[in-house]
Amino acid sequence: MDFLSALLQPVAAFLIFSAAYLILVLFVVICFVVASCFCKVGSLAWAYTVKSASLDHSVIDQIDGHADSGSRLGSVQR
Repeated sequence: MDFLSALLQPVAAFLIFSAAYLILVLFVVICFVVASCFCKVGSLAWAYTVKSASLDHSVIDQIDGHADSGSRLGSVQR
């Protein structure tokens, strides 16, 4: 009976270690997947947010490009 007990303890320890390691690896993979989803959703949300005109450099380029036609700056372009 002593031999069986001596054999079962290392086997049980290895199985517990392997199960814990597998759970840890799966948890890390799930965290990476969730972080990737948050990153994609965040970049999509940032792409569709309202930005101030001071950050929009294309407006400044349009004003510099049409400096001679001051009447068209107030018009709505569609």
